[in-house]
Amino acid sequence: MSLRGNVELEARLPQLQNLMKREPEAYVDEFRRQYRHFQSELQLFLLQPHSKAQRFAELVIFLGHVAACYPSEAQELPRQLAALLERHGALLDGELRRSMVQTLVLLRNRGQMDGFELIQLCFRLFSVPDKALRKLLKDHVATDLRHANNLKRNDGLNRKAQALVDGILSGRAEGGEVAAKKGLDISIDLYRRRVWTDARTVNIVARALLHAKPKVFITAHNFFLGIDRIIADDEDDEEREEAEAAGISTSGNPLDRRTGGVTIHQHSKKTAKRLRAVEVAKKKIRVARRKLRGEKSVEEPRFPAITLIHDPQGLAERLFKRLRSSREKFKTRLLMMNLLTRIVGHHKLMLLSLYAYLQRYITGHQEEVTHILAYLVQCTHELVPPDELVPTLKAVANAFVADRCPPEAIAVGINTLRELIVRAPAVLTEEGMEDFCQDIAAYNRDRNRSVTMAGRSFLNSIRELHPTLLKRKDRGKHHIPGATPMAYGSAKVVSSIPGLALLQMEREGLISLDEEGEGLIPLYSDSEAEVEEDEGVVEDTDPMGGDAAQADLEKARADLEAQAESE
Repeated sequence: MSLRGNVELEARLPQLQNLMKREPEAYVDEFRRQYRHFQSELQLFLLQPHSKAQRFAELVIFLGHVAACYPSEAQELPRQLAALLERHGALLDGELRRSMVQTLVLLRNRGQMDGFELIQLCFRLFSVPDKALRKLLKDHVATDLRHANNLKRNDGLNRKAQALVDGILSGRAEGGEVAAKKGLDISIDLYRRRVWTDARTVNIVARALLHAKPKVFITAHNFFLGIDRIIADDEDDEEREEAEAAGISTSGNPLDRRTGGVTIHQHSKKTAKRLRAVEVAKKKIRVARRKLRGEKSVEEPRFPAITLIHDPQGLAERLFKRLRSSREKFKTRLLMMNLLTRIVGHHKLMLLSLYAYLQRYITGHQEEVTHILAYLVQCTHELVPPDELVPTLKAVANAFVADRCPPEAIAVGINTLRELIVRAPAVLTEEGMEDFCQDIAAYNRDRNRSVTMAGRSFLNSIRELHPTLLKRKDRGKHHIPGATPMAYGSAKVVSSIPGLALLQMEREGLISLDEEGEGLIPLYSDSEAEVEEDEGVVEDTDPMGGDAAQADLEKARADLEAQAESE
């Protein structure tokens, strides 16, 4: 080939790139020449880093595509590009900057650059005011971590990346608000995709709850309040897609064995035959899922994110301290109340000043009072001292359960009182609760239907917990005369093993487990089960052992003997 032809060929970098990928050994000299040209262009570019430098950008893209063919000659290329971005990232032209980042991503995907080094560079570049660049960086970090854990967990890379995000959120490492927000988004995305599912990820997000910037801590609050529901929806969609890929319909009739339908809510009446058809369809989906994922694939157990918080008491105290001094919008403070009360109720924490704080907002003219009442119920549990709840009950009753209030407000107030008492029954043992309960129970004869229903529900709850607080005519026929709630701080002790009688029945052949051991198959016909449901027969069985379990065992034996005699 003539010299003129060489010059024309080298000027057409895409064609040279194609030839180098086909025959790398034949174009080693050409690659070295282009790499020396890149070094010269780099030195000139450093004199004016804000220039567009179209020729330099073309060389960067070209070397990034062919560097895998010449790993020894191009081993310094990733370091040079990373150093240029780190030193002059904010001054570079937008197109050139994105081209250099894409080249580094390409080199990382081909194993020519360390993954964590590029992740560190991405977090440093988040400070550059370039929206397209930030999206590119965020997508790469999330995708790279996801692919690194695709076949097996890469614990080394995970720990380094988690430590980096944790340092940025806590302020120990440089990054700023944008890097903190992007790191939090990446952690949440990986948790949602079941890549980072450990407690360390959850506590990294929990650290963001106390971040100074509203965008960061609002995202963290929304994570704890909604991530479990989002994951459940994702699993349902995934299960539906896998079932359709396996040829199993998810919208057909549950009784159609050809389609294997699994529409659980197809019928309002649930007979034993229909329930078994649904279970058979679910089993088909599970078998198909195992075939698609591989026989050795084992799904990790999933716990609610709020359960994995290491120090819930300390976190709740810090969140409450911030809530009381917060000057954010009221909608943001409602979000903070929601999470705080959920943590207190879930972990059964002692934060007594929280109930007095919520009483400030329990007024009829408060626009979001229904949310406040829901948060109040949410943080109530049996470990709250009864004397702390009595003022809260009276505050709700004075604000909503009065003749001056509209019927809708009275119904809401009575329902709130019922839920508070059900969650902390020991409050009924406090002084003055007899007159209080009788006054509220009197609303079961109100002319408004919604108030009447709320009053009856409250009345039934008191009948079960402490019927002696009610008037004699309101106690009902079937109440237990000596029923009283357990004293504050006491616990119910279980003296037998749940399901012991069922195990004995399975050994004697009265019942049997399905093939996977995931359910019980009763030994009676479909027609008998449907007749029992049509007649409205409801059997209340107690699997706790003892006399009730023995009675269930004898009844099952008698039913089988009667069935054998009839046949």
